[in-house]
Amino acid sequence: MKYSSKVCFSSLRKRMSQEDKSDMRLLISLSVIEMITCFLLVSTSAFGYSFSKVTIILLIIAFLILMRNKQVKMGFDNLKIMVPPFKDVNLTLVTSRFASGFSILLSSSMPVIDSIETMRHLLGNTYVEKQMEVTVSELKRGQGIAKSLETIDVFPSMLCEMITVGEQTGN
Repeated sequence: MKYSSKVCFSSLRKRMSQEDKSDMRLLISLSVIEMITCFLLVSTSAFGYSFSKVTIILLIIAFLILMRNKQVKMGFDNLKIMVPPFKDVNLTLVTSRFASGFSILLSSSMPVIDSIETMRHLLGNTYVEKQMEVTVSELKRGQGIAKSLETIDVFPSMLCEMITVGEQTGN
């Protein structure tokens, strides 16, 4: 069914003339909702399928612009770590990046603190990056690698146990 702006706004004008002035706030809020609904009905019937494409493209652009904000990005990265469907995949990704990169940096004789500082920026998750600052401060105070990684509660316990074994054996 095709909707026109004349039909939508004529019903709005009719309602405005029937209401008391005391209920003007309610009328204005209802009018705004009705105008938005009419706009959506008119635009979707006028543009049809192409309107939904434009809407999706605009939503993607808005999302990308929002992700430039550091606080929004950190909140989104936090959600990726906390929300169950994405949690396992993202934790596995961050853990594998950390383990492989940390191994390469240590095998090239880079100091531990510098290695963790470098890996902190390469993990691809701003929430984990912020948590790794705690790890670096713990290491600077003399805490072991595994203990300092356990304090942030990001990595699986298996990784921390493997690092503990490596620290004890010297490998």
